Amino acid sequence: MQTKPELSLLAQNQQLHNIELTQVEQLRTPQNPAELENQAQLILDDMPPASPRSWRQRHILENIINCAQYRMTENKLKDERIQTLVKEIHDLRNKQKPNRKIIPNQGACFLSHDDITSFFAKREAEQQRKHEASIDRLKAKISTAETKFDSLSVKRTRVDEMEREGHLPKRWKTGSQLMEESDQLEQRISDMKVKLRQIETVDDRISEASEDCDPEPPIFPES
Repeated sequence: MQTKPELSLLAQNQQLHNIELTQVEQLRTPQNPAELENQAQLILDDMPPASPRSWRQRHILENIINCAQYRMTENKLKDERIQTLVKEIHDLRNKQKPNRKIIPNQGACFLSHDDITSFFAKREAEQQRKHEASIDRLKAKISTAETKFDSLSVKRTRVDEMEREGHLPKRWKTGSQLMEESDQLEQRISDMKVKLRQIETVDDRISEASEDCDPEPPIFPES
């Protein structure tokens, strides 16, 4: 923002040698590129008519002004970045951590055996639901990848024929590129199928173990 003395001097189009000393003393050190340009313009306008000497002085003065404006702009951007980082650090420090406890540590949580049984039954059902959903997503990815693999195979056959005939467009992938893409996709499909078999094997073992064991119900003291 420009100071009042600068606005007054610029509005009157005064030259530097006609300005009173008291007015010059009221000019503060430039705080931004606009103030720097205004004060520099007072000096440039007061320089003598064009001559080799004045041209040299003007050129050097303009270099100094450009350098100062660049530094002011750079410092302003740094200050803005620092303020942004300070705000981000403040937000991170004051961010509330989520309570990940399954069982609250305050109040009367479970008043009876039925409450405990119901709680763990619901939790187990939710875990099973999420587990089955992850399996379904994996199966969907495998199905999508297999469909894409079949499409690549058909496309590669067509590209091979066009390459033999010399009619393959420049923007199309070559047969070797499609083969490499097919090999990578085939490896991805194989890895996903291995992962799916491992998950299903673990599920089978857990089911067999749960059928074989018959845990005794917990004993609660008499109230």
